[in-house]
Amino acid sequence: MNPDNHTPIDTQIAQIIETSRCAQDRLNLVLHLYNRPGSQWRLLQLAERDRYHKKAVSLWPQAVQYLRDLAETGDRLAMFHLGRWHRLGIGVPEDVDQAHAWYLKGAEGGHTGCMINLARLIHADQPDEAKRWFREALKSGDPKAHAFWGCCFEEDATEQFALGKALQEPYALLFWADRQMELKQPAPSAEVLSALLMAAEHHISEACLRLANIHQAGLLGLSPSKPLALHWASEAADLGEPMGCGLYGRLLAEQSPREAISQLRRSAMLGESYYLYELSRQLVLLGKQPQHYRESVHWLKKSAQLGDVWSMTMLARALRYGYGCRPNRQAALHWDEKAAEQGHPESQIALAMACMRGDGMPEDKARGFNLLVLASLQENPEAVYMQGVALMRGDGTEKNPEQAFECYQQAAELGLTKGILQVGMSHIWGEGTPKNIPEGVKWIKRAADLGSDEGQLFLGMMFRFGHGVQKSNRLAIKWLSRAVQQDHASAQYELAMLYQDTNPAKQQSDIQRLMSAAAAQGHDEAMDWIKTHLPEPPQWLKDLKEPAQQ
Repeated sequence: MNPDNHTPIDTQIAQIIETSRCAQDRLNLVLHLYNRPGSQWRLLQLAERDRYHKKAVSLWPQAVQYLRDLAETGDRLAMFHLGRWHRLGIGVPEDVDQAHAWYLKGAEGGHTGCMINLARLIHADQPDEAKRWFREALKSGDPKAHAFWGCCFEEDATEQFALGKALQEPYALLFWADRQMELKQPAPSAEVLSALLMAAEHHISEACLRLANIHQAGLLGLSPSKPLALHWASEAADLGEPMGCGLYGRLLAEQSPREAISQLRRSAMLGESYYLYELSRQLVLLGKQPQHYRESVHWLKKSAQLGDVWSMTMLARALRYGYGCRPNRQAALHWDEKAAEQGHPESQIALAMACMRGDGMPEDKARGFNLLVLASLQENPEAVYMQGVALMRGDGTEKNPEQAFECYQQAAELGLTKGILQVGMSHIWGEGTPKNIPEGVKWIKRAADLGSDEGQLFLGMMFRFGHGVQKSNRLAIKWLSRAVQQDHASAQYELAMLYQDTNPAKQQSDIQRLMSAAAAQGHDEAMDWIKTHLPEPPQWLKDLKEPAQQ
């Protein structure tokens, strides 16, 4: 495992593996050259870089066996890698005891990397022994020991970071910068930024990632800069940093969706779970082929299984409606239950509706109402509104119009358009609040202005018949037309009837068009009108079967 023993082809392949962004290309190349001399080094590189790829998995046993064989002969670098693999679960089950054993053996043999990693492994339980190994690593001339010592021991951090920084050790620069960003009174921003830049120049992927986050969020007193964030995220991705790949992908989403998905996939393949939800979301947004939705569900499942509550909720929605998978009501309820347990309001609402209706589970309106209350406590406007509906109807709780009206008001304050509409309707009908038609009209108009088709329909009808407002066919046409633009069937019918009542000859073509559109959506009165007024009803209407006579 000594780099000096690499063959020329090994060196070439190692360089290609390190610089390529495409895991599949790296793997294909490794598999093509698998039987050439020095393949063991390529196996090691492969397992380190692409350990989650299915083709890499098949090569792990041979890579691990090769390392063991070398370690048994006394190769300390092999001991180091075996310790890392056992510690991280690369190619072998995660086993801290095995990691400790190999690190200890390598450390006793004089390998500084083993000394440092052994010290990092035991510092919490055996602080004195950890410091002893840090000191041994320093005697060997490895300045990384200063950085990791400072990272492990709070009381010695300042001195050890300072020493490592003075030696221009890149990890010390990184850890020193991290520590400064955590302090209430950090070093000047220019110094922190300079330390990260120096660490990045040494190709420390974590430093590149920190710089990307700084420029994205505008930290250290800097203005946010997407170009700089993209640059450093790209650098981190090139160095194989999983979080860097994910951030790079997210930043690329607007300008290059396909490349963004490629980077997010790479982050996922490297074992990073943080961006799995973002990957599934971008696949849905791309959504040009059925496989995009199927892949989205695949990553949602992985993310949900790892405990991401947003993924649980979105997976439940996909399973409920069959987005990218077969509809599975029970599986959807399972994930809604999981997300609801963690307090996610959307899943609490979905589960509440299932309880209220007995949809896929025994009817339990009381539990449904309680779930709505829990979601409402998080100021979810939809939950607050639905709580109001339940209180108005007495579903799962005692009927209480006054509390229902308060819920509608709260939903309106939270910006929910149908909450605003319902406040207006409550004033119009005097439900839960004294009847106040002018106040009701004000709220309904507000909802209509915000795009509520129901509000536009109701306001149009009020102007048509002069209920609560001065009668105005012009304003009636205005508001009904807005609802028609949203393909509202009742609005289509009512506007057609208004035209018929005011100017049937002039508006005949519009009347027929509106009635046909409403009838196509199943509007009963529009269907009756077409049967009566059109000499030849459309074929789709003729094909409708009459209800069977009892």
